[in-house]
Formats: sequence, structure tokens, C-alpha cells
Amino acid sequence: MRVLVTGAEGFIGRHIVAALRTAGHMVIGGVRRPTNPDSVACDFSRDILPGAWIPRLAGSDVVINA
Repeated sequence: MRVLVTGAEGFIGRHIVAALRTAGHMVIGGVRRPTNPDSVACDFSRDILPGAWIPRLAGSDVVINA
């Protein structure tokens, strides 16, 4: 399963990401400043329009907001 985890670098988010990867899921981390190919830029203070989220959600089976 492909899972987008927003807040992937936060305290809770990083534990969720680790558990999902251990379980064999493909995880995309939603972070403010992406530094690797498994992450995308997400900033809830800027990204307030639905159109900003459509490309990020493409291909994801599940979204977890941490």
C-alpha cells in the first residue's frame, strides 16, 4: 500500500513512518523541506487550496495526518 504521512518528520509521524515501512508499505513523507525522493513538500499554512493537494495525493491509497 502507498501511504502519504503528513508530519512525517515530527515525533509521532516518524514512528508511524517507521512502523509502516517495517510492515512493508511504501511511505511518502509530507514534510516542510523535502530532502529525499521519498518525501514531498507539505505546509499547512501555505497549502490551503484543494488544487495544491491533488498532485500529492495522486497514487496514494491512504493519507495519515500526523
